[in-house]
Amino acid sequence: MRVLGLVGLVLGLALVAYLVLGYLNDTASIQRTLQGGSAPAGEARSPARTDLSRKGLEQRLAPTLDRAKERAEQVDRAGEP
Repeated sequence: MRVLGLVGLVLGLALVAYLVLGYLNDTASIQRTLQGGSAPAGEARSPARTDLSRKGLEQRLAPTLDRAKERAEQVDRAGEP
């Protein structure tokens, strides 16, 4: 019984670590997107990448927001009976 309790504790900690790392990865991705991302070595940044207006931010964050919407929809569908 102690072994099962220990295994459950380890699995629970692994799940929490996985969720935290996923959250931090998304946060880093959004931070990189807001800063304009990193251009490849031989390529200069385009003016659109540094556009801090609402429209520019929406264009850069659209892929990230779309992924978040898809995940939320998947969770909603999984929660339906």
